[in-house]
Amino acid sequence: LGLPTDSLRAPFLQQLSGNCQNLEFSDLRRILMALARCWQAGKVDPILLDELCDAILEQSRDCDPRDLVTVPQHLGRLQ
Repeated sequence: LGLPTDSLRAPFLQQLSGNCQNLEFSDLRRILMALARCWQAGKVDPILLDELCDAILEQSRDCDPRDLVTVPQHLGRLQ
């Protein structure tokens, strides 16, 4: 559509911040994927990324290991 994503991203990130622990692993993985796509051209907030990664780590203990395959790929996009 060609619309700027900043106006959409800011409210989403405000809602996400502090709430990562309340989300399921599949949701966290999808959020990481979306953030990796949005922030390819910009910098990621390191505090939010740490919170998201901590929540993924905590939630991944009960998941199928095959679900973890894409996590490093999405993290690599954020570097």
